[in-house]
Amino acid sequence: AQSGHDENVSFEAVAGRVLLAVGVTPRYADLGRELVVDAHADGGPLAGLCAGLAAARTEWIAVLACDMPRAEASCLVRLLDEAVAHDADVCLLEIERGTQPTFGVYRRTCLAAVASALDAGERRMDSFHARAVDGRALRVMAIALGADAQDAALNVNTPTELEAERARAATHQGGSQR
Repeated sequence: AQSGHDENVSFEAVAGRVLLAVGVTPRYADLGRELVVDAHADGGPLAGLCAGLAAARTEWIAVLACDMPRAEASCLVRLLDEAVAHDADVCLLEIERGTQPTFGVYRRTCLAAVASALDAGERRMDSFHARAVDGRALRVMAIALGADAQDAALNVNTPTELEAERARAATHQGGSQR
């Protein structure tokens, strides 16, 4: 991976294969994405991470929460560049509100540690960070990508926030066509 990619690059162009972690029930097939089903009931995003890592065909996966409508693939590429450059297992986006575990890149080496955390009843996305992999500690890093990334990690969690984001997107889209 290399830095300096087009800011408008699509997730498919970066990843080649986009998976949708859907919990324990295969749902959202109408979205046209390949679905991965959680093996751990009530595991939340950590179980989705485990399912994604298990389904991965490559060394790395990019993780993005479904409630981040402004996310840009180029931010994930930059995180991957940093992870590879520093031989990390995990590289997460760091913003003013803190580290974003659902906006990052994870190496497949994390799979055993994630599964072990789930088996132990853990559910926090960072609960596996202290676990050993291949006899060594996981290498986890968080990177601040600047002011642009603050917007990229915006979480939309309520119907009111969703409506406001839709209105903003419509205004932004209309303004860019002029």
